[in-house]
Amino acid sequence: MTVVDGGDDRVETLARTSPVRTRLAYVAFVIGPTALAVLVLKFGFSGGVTALAAKADPVAVPLAEPGSVLYKLLLSAAVIVICAHLCGSLAQRFGQPRVIGEMMVGFLLGPSVLKLLAPDLAAAIFPTDILPFLDAIAQVGVVLFMFLIGLELPLSKLRRATGTALLTGHASIAVPFLLGVLTALLIPDEYRPVGVSPMLFAAFVGLAMSVTAFPVLARILTDGKLAGTPIGGLGMLTAAIADVTAWCGLALVVTLASDGNPAVVLRTVLLTVVFVVVMWTVVRPLLAWVASRAEKNTNHQRGVMVLLLFVILVSALITDLIGVHSIFGAFLAGMITPRVRATEEFSHQLEGLTFWLMLPLFFAIVGLRTRFDELTTLTGWLVLVLVIVVAVAGKAIGTILPARIAGLDARDAKTLAAMMICRGLTEIVVLNIGLSMGLITPSLFAILIAMTLVTTMMTSPLLARLRRTPVTPQPAPS
Repeated sequence: MTVVDGGDDRVETLARTSPVRTRLAYVAFVIGPTALAVLVLKFGFSGGVTALAAKADPVAVPLAEPGSVLYKLLLSAAVIVICAHLCGSLAQRFGQPRVIGEMMVGFLLGPSVLKLLAPDLAAAIFPTDILPFLDAIAQVGVVLFMFLIGLELPLSKLRRATGTALLTGHASIAVPFLLGVLTALLIPDEYRPVGVSPMLFAAFVGLAMSVTAFPVLARILTDGKLAGTPIGGLGMLTAAIADVTAWCGLALVVTLASDGNPAVVLRTVLLTVVFVVVMWTVVRPLLAWVASRAEKNTNHQRGVMVLLLFVILVSALITDLIGVHSIFGAFLAGMITPRVRATEEFSHQLEGLTFWLMLPLFFAIVGLRTRFDELTTLTGWLVLVLVIVVAVAGKAIGTILPARIAGLDARDAKTLAAMMICRGLTEIVVLNIGLSMGLITPSLFAILIAMTLVTTMMTSPLLARLRRTPVTPQPAPS
């Protein structure tokens, strides 16, 4: 306070002129020139503003008008953001992660609820000409989200993963994948898009059954105070291994779906391998070197953040050009990013915009594509029940039995299986890719989305019940 007052005193001592002279100078050098400029604008140009308006391009509508793209985009985004926040808070009150409520917003605002109850209001909030803009922002949000997933993976622990984590992580993918492939044989042909081979369809359904949402699970374990426990640590490591395995499987399915020509598939695989090698052997050491310099000099942190954003966008662009989808480049960029103070600050700043704005827009776009009214048929309900049973059974069998063989007691094995059931946002990203590539029909998309919501909502109650069960203390497995 003293310094500020001293500074003001020094200013006063520098300005020794009288108040009257200051006011006169203000009139002469501020009010006078401004008034003259207004007079020149008013009388010095023929036609004035109206002549300019008459020559204006009719396409260039003022952005403040209700019919403009910006107006519609801001209206849609504002409604989505506030609804996502309210539903996320409501989900937390019922012991669910916020993402459950945020996921529900998209479906409440979509054709299954809002458009059915108030079609005029739905059309006003989500006019068809604004959807491509919402979708573009949402896809950027998914790219940034995938970077954060890769960054959250415990890379140092993954390198040392052996025994129980490696066995359960891979088994929790392999067994659900097999059951999912078998389930695809039972699903009626009407749920398989025309022109999609049964093998490719079955591969994607199997993959959709095997996904575990690592980031959502991490937040559930943190909220439930399990993240610091031995079983919580094992669950995080198992989910991380399963996540990496599932993304590799999805990359292969996307590659096969992009072009059936074996030469094209081989080229895509080779380019992907080259890209991964370059990222790991060239870009990763470069980022580590830059980050180490920023650790010594905090003035370089801003440059590191800009470089990281550049790497994310370019990596996503390259994998999109290769043909394995942009999310894989962003995911790999997150994996190779060094875990230092500058990257932690970058991820913290990135999370705000991603989780508060872009991902709610993604949920809304997914909700607008989902029609739960198509599940009103008896066949639809039977397929939904089948999918949910297989999704839960696959994770249970693929986790409990291998965990018991590895030496875990019954309660810990069941707890681990409950963690692997969680699918969350990761599953929605996978399903959205399948729908956009035409691998599944909108009807099956809605069924799999419903399965995602049910299985994700099961995770927290199951964990709470299992950890309350009394058990004789046993040494933690190695």
